[in-house]
Amino acid sequence: MKKSHMIAVSCLLATSLVTGTAAAQSDKYKESGKNTEASEKYEKKEKEKQQEKAEKEAKKAKEEQEKQAEKAEKEAKKAKEEQEKQAEKAEKEAKKAQEDLDKQAEKAAKEAKKAQEEIDKQAAKKAKEEEKAAKKAATKSDTYGNYKKYEGLLKAIERVQDKPAGAAVAEMLKAKYEMLLSLDQQKQLGGVSEKDAALWAAAGILEKDGNLTDAASMGKEALRANYKDMEAYKKLGLLYKKLGKQNLGLYVNGEELEAAPILHNGRTLVPFRSISEALKAEVNWNPADKSVTVTRGGVVVKLIIDNKIAYVNGKEKVLDIPATLVEGTTVVPSRFVSEALNAEVQWEPETGAVIIIDKEATENTEASAATEASADAQ
Repeated sequence: MKKSHMIAVSCLLATSLVTGTAAAQSDKYKESGKNTEASEKYEKKEKEKQQEKAEKEAKKAKEEQEKQAEKAEKEAKKAKEEQEKQAEKAEKEAKKAQEDLDKQAEKAAKEAKKAQEEIDKQAAKKAKEEEKAAKKAATKSDTYGNYKKYEGLLKAIERVQDKPAGAAVAEMLKAKYEMLLSLDQQKQLGGVSEKDAALWAAAGILEKDGNLTDAASMGKEALRANYKDMEAYKKLGLLYKKLGKQNLGLYVNGEELEAAPILHNGRTLVPFRSISEALKAEVNWNPADKSVTVTRGGVVVKLIIDNKIAYVNGKEKVLDIPATLVEGTTVVPSRFVSEALNAEVQWEPETGAVIIIDKEATENTEASAATEASADAQ
């Protein structure tokens, strides 16, 4: 190769090298500028990401804080509501306890009042009974005179065996009671053989002479002599009416009881205890259930006040009207006495007297009379 050509080539190479280096350097500068811009963009983007992340975290923290605050508020509200519930419950319990105390106090006051009323009632009843007894005694003294003047006359006649009853009555009236009997009256009495008839004859003499009180006393003795004679109750009742006695009479086996029957809504009610005791029955009062229990000859009768159901040996019996208390006395329909105590109950229409006859006593008397008659016949 020629020297000149080689020099030219070298020059070209050098120029190319310089040019390439410069271009490379220029590209390097250009690349470096691009990288700086990219870096700035990256950093900016990273900052934005960090800021966004920070904002999200701050927002999340704020939301968490709000949640915690909301939760705390709910818990505080719940605690407050629970506290209010407990306070309300405590208030209700305190109110209930106070109401219970008030009820107990009211109950105690009522019981004390009831007890006092019962004491007052018993005191009033006792005072009334005493007043009634005093009034009755005064009435007997003022109206009927010596009501027991001829008490025991029947028994005295029964002891006289050798004379007719009428003759015995005439003698006793003259001797013991100092009665002035005319010959006709003595003769009238002397011809009577039956005791009750003789006593009624004497009562008739006394009534005719105006001695109504003595006539009634004599009539009572006559009734004892034959208590199954229904006409005798009428006679005695009419004598009582003449003396001014208005209340109904009550008789058990011829004996007049102090307790009288009463009329209630058109029904005749009788004092159960008085009749039971007159029939020799055992009577018990139970204030707890307000019941009366009567025991007689293997029969147990239970009555409950204001109840239509009665019990006879445990079996129910329905009363027409319930047993009731009248002035402290248990009264029942008269028919129940017959069903419960095996007694015959009759009513004397003209005087209103209630007559009770013990069936067992009647049967025993009739059996005894039959035995005596049989013995006399033999």
